Amino acid sequence: MPVSPKTTTELFGHEGAFTALLRDFSNGKLAHGWIISGPQGIGKATLCYHFARHILSPCHPEQSKGSPSIEGDPSTPLRSALDDKIFKRIAAGSHSDILVVEPIFDTKKEEYARDITVGQAREIAQFLSLTPGEGQWRVVIIDSVDALNANGANAILKILEEPPPQAILLLISHNPGRLLPTIRSRCRILKLKALDQQQFTAVMAHIAPEIDSEECIALGQLAKLSPGLALEFHEQGALFLYNQILDLLLSLPALDPVKIHAFADAMTAGKTHANWSLFTRMILCLFERIAIEASGLVLEPLSKNEEKLLQKLAAYHPAHIWAEKWQQVANQFLLAERLHLDYKQIIIVFFHSISEIEEFKIGNAAA
Repeated sequence: MPVSPKTTTELFGHEGAFTALLRDFSNGKLAHGWIISGPQGIGKATLCYHFARHILSPCHPEQSKGSPSIEGDPSTPLRSALDDKIFKRIAAGSHSDILVVEPIFDTKKEEYARDITVGQAREIAQFLSLTPGEGQWRVVIIDSVDALNANGANAILKILEEPPPQAILLLISHNPGRLLPTIRSRCRILKLKALDQQQFTAVMAHIAPEIDSEECIALGQLAKLSPGLALEFHEQGALFLYNQILDLLLSLPALDPVKIHAFADAMTAGKTHANWSLFTRMILCLFERIAIEASGLVLEPLSKNEEKLLQKLAAYHPAHIWAEKWQQVANQFLLAERLHLDYKQIIIVFFHSISEIEEFKIGNAAA
């Protein structure tokens, strides 16, 4: 079972961000709303739970049992004690002064819903209308605020316009630029930096020690050193699918239609939506890596097959064309999903279009 942010005892790479939150809290200057931003899967939620445990601790000095240490070597991860009562109760979802709002798991699709509903957002106002049940503070974590629909965002805005005392909203955001400007203006924004290779390796060793070093390195490249995304890719078999796509494309421009149809059949059997989602993510990863290769930047290939394909495709068009094509394909995939088009047909059409590699460009962009 993967380690979830609420049960993660260590926080890697974000000691400075935690210190900033702690300093404001200790000085009595804590803003009522915080947007915790940064790339997906780097530990934003883990940071929020660490800080929530500190706020809800019966005593607040940094040396208290349940509070992560911020002293010593800055490269040392923050740690929470497994046997701390606050840690255990928040992990079990039984602490009455914290509310976590996140997309609901869809049992039919076997994945989380894309949106946080307005009904879920309104539960926040109800929660904050109550007095703290166990201490002085109430904490709301929204993971992520990007998933709020329009009505839900407006419900959050009303709370931020008239925030209750002794309450803090921690709004996790992967794309803060897409949030309502009125929400951004009423919150402090704390930007978390992407992890470096050493931090990524340390996190993966902590949350997924069963993954061998070779696979970990490959996952790190596809996930841009995001441990959360890398773990998700591992669980979904992303590397296997990525290599399947490479094998199909190595014969460009002459692709085997029989293999393409067999691949499309396999992708649309069983967990259709989950397979489709992973397929689109791997295609976009590949296009991004082609653009990097075409730009002349140093790129460590994941395999000999990838090295051959990247060099082959990068020679057809310059980097900016591949970057534009990435956006076009992303838009096509999104439209297909929104319109509930036939995923099998979209996959076949995609491979057909890329087989015409000389014309595989946007209008006159390559002129």
